[in-house]
Amino acid sequence: MADHPNILLITTDQQRFDTIGACGSAHARTPNLDRLADSSVLFDRAYVQNTVCIPSRACIQTVGYCDGRTEPY
Repeated sequence: MADHPNILLITTDQQRFDTIGACGSAHARTPNLDRLADSSVLFDRAYVQNTVCIPSRACIQTVGYCDGRTEPY
């Protein structure tokens, strides 16, 4: 086993929770994402730091906030 865990972060633009079968949709057919979710950690609560895509992704990648802070409050 590797010394560090392998992390795969999947992000999409304007993805509603009810468009993925693993998140509870009875109508969406997402077998590959469902299989991945079954053997992974499913992140089901998210709060964005910015409503625009690129600044929000920068916050995820740098573990910071849009105004440059790194502490939550």
